[in-house]
Amino acid sequence: MFQNATYLSFIVPIAGAMLIPLVSAISPKVRNWFAVAVAFATAAITVYMIPMAYTSAVPIHLQFVWISGLNITFGVLADRLSVFMANITGVLGALIILYSVDYMKGEEGLSRYFFFMLLFIGSMIGLVMADNFLQLLVFWEIVGICSYALIGFWNKDNYNVNCGTKAFIVTRVGDVLLLAGIFIIYHYSGTFSFVGLAGNTQWIVNLVRAGLLTITPILLFGGAAGKSAQFPLHVWLPDAMAGPTSVSALIHAATMVNAGVYLVARILPFFYNALWVNGYSQLTLFFTIVAWIGAFTAFMAATQAVVARDLKRILAFSTISQLGYMMLALGISGLLVQNADGFFAATFYLMTHAVFKALLFLCAGAVIHVTETNDIFKMGGIRRLMPITFSAMLIGVLSLSGVPPLAGFWSKDAVLEVCLTYAKVGTQGYLLLGLASATAILTFFYSIRMIGVAFLGSKSDNIKELENDGHIIHDPPATMSVPLFLLSAFTLIGGFLGPWIYQFIIQGVTYSSPIQMYLHTFTGAAFPLTLGILVLGGVPAYLLYIKKSVSPTGILSKHRSLTKLHVFLENRWYIDAIYYKIFVDGTYKLCRTLSKYVDVAIDGFNYGTAQFMVVFSSLGVKFDVNVIDGFVNGVAAASVIFASKLRRIQTGITQRYVLAYIIGVIFLIIAVILITRGLW
Repeated sequence: MFQNATYLSFIVPIAGAMLIPLVSAISPKVRNWFAVAVAFATAAITVYMIPMAYTSAVPIHLQFVWISGLNITFGVLADRLSVFMANITGVLGALIILYSVDYMKGEEGLSRYFFFMLLFIGSMIGLVMADNFLQLLVFWEIVGICSYALIGFWNKDNYNVNCGTKAFIVTRVGDVLLLAGIFIIYHYSGTFSFVGLAGNTQWIVNLVRAGLLTITPILLFGGAAGKSAQFPLHVWLPDAMAGPTSVSALIHAATMVNAGVYLVARILPFFYNALWVNGYSQLTLFFTIVAWIGAFTAFMAATQAVVARDLKRILAFSTISQLGYMMLALGISGLLVQNADGFFAATFYLMTHAVFKALLFLCAGAVIHVTETNDIFKMGGIRRLMPITFSAMLIGVLSLSGVPPLAGFWSKDAVLEVCLTYAKVGTQGYLLLGLASATAILTFFYSIRMIGVAFLGSKSDNIKELENDGHIIHDPPATMSVPLFLLSAFTLIGGFLGPWIYQFIIQGVTYSSPIQMYLHTFTGAAFPLTLGILVLGGVPAYLLYIKKSVSPTGILSKHRSLTKLHVFLENRWYIDAIYYKIFVDGTYKLCRTLSKYVDVAIDGFNYGTAQFMVVFSSLGVKFDVNVIDGFVNGVAAASVIFASKLRRIQTGITQRYVLAYIIGVIFLIIAVILITRGLW
């Protein structure tokens, strides 16, 4: 039964997506609840796999021949990491599909919406359950297509379509790198299979001999950076907020963006062993790049969230930042002998972040739905009007900020402790710890700012105007509130599952052969650091945006340098502007320049052709008159002369015809005689 569940976990939602057009023909209501039923059936299947994976001594590995000529199989690898990820997608997907029933009510194109949502859930589960790189890549691209389609769901607005296109193009850059890394591994190993790669390390030796051991995992990380919106491929995620908030909650906060983190976690044991067991020190560069990209991305995105006004974009920048935290932990995991700590910290934070960030996005959707704006400064004073939403969002914000004892505290504290452990190794560790700590400070600051401005204080003019027009600001209906309640409950208690998840995850990355992962017990050494972070981030935010004893506008007006910094951060470090200048405007200008030269060349060609045709036509006229007409006229004249001569023979006198006939016969007889006698 467990073996069937591994396939059904992604077959059921994909099949459900294919049936959406047929079910839609019955009625919209049946379609909506059919999608909910499929999503919850998927969640039930993924939950069913947990005890099976926990009690199984070895991972469940099933496969059948896919492309026999290349010895490529299609299969599932149900180890604890893949089952863990499948549950995040399945359970959160079910809650968000339920939320969508009322949130998307009245929208056009809902058959398309539910089709792509279910297809995404199935493809994401298929991605994490895949037992080989090629199969993973197929599902990887399908979730990218679903993301593109759902970002541009409101496709009558060109802005939304452009945002979807931007996301698709930027992530394809990473996918090209991923594809290159996968085929390098296949070329030197002869297999795409994770189990095959773990069971035979000769391919590592082959990569070393070819001088490709460093670049290959970096190429794979390029794909992960694109999917998980890490610098320099992070620019697509804030614009992905153009889609429905439910899409942002599922795809761009809780699941698809975690695919990159999952990929790094999946390949980490291969290259960890190559570094620490087989002694290939050149892999240190790979893990260092992962750690630094993660740390820098986390800090950069947090600074952008501090000044953002759009509620969904604040959460998008926050998502980029927290994904950077996970990459940081994975990078350090490869740099430490006690690598199980970083591996666990990243995966544990992946789970808790998926839950509380989905919660925050769903709360944001409820707020945007009734206030009819994304601008937090056009909200305000709605805490008592939306008590359920406010309470849920407060829980999510505190968990995001790492406030104990919420789930985010335990997982973020685990990441900080890993950074502390690595800081003892050398200067690089202290720098990474400094970036991680600064990011955590900024996280608490923008979280308090977001909830203080959006919910507390006096009502904005926008809210007053809505109320004057008879618009009632209220909490969402039950189908939207139930997911908020369940996600809030897990956020409150989920952190206490840490020890169990630690054992579940660490013992589950063994594939078919033992992979050495050194265990280390967490000491809570980062707790004082966490408290300091909360004070440094929370107190200024409280004074500025809740107590309002200091005016942010006043501070900016008094300090010109802060104003310039504010503009710099509002413009997202000008990274987007640089990309547009080079890749969009640059390409456009290049095409314009080339088109001018092409136009000149075409005009020159046309002019030359015209002149040639003039000359050719004049020559043609002369040729026509002197040669063709001369020939025709000559033939005609000769015919006239010949006819006039021939006409003299045709006298019409019978006697002359008889005489000619007789003369001809005589000549014929003479010729025959001469021939027969051999004289002619």
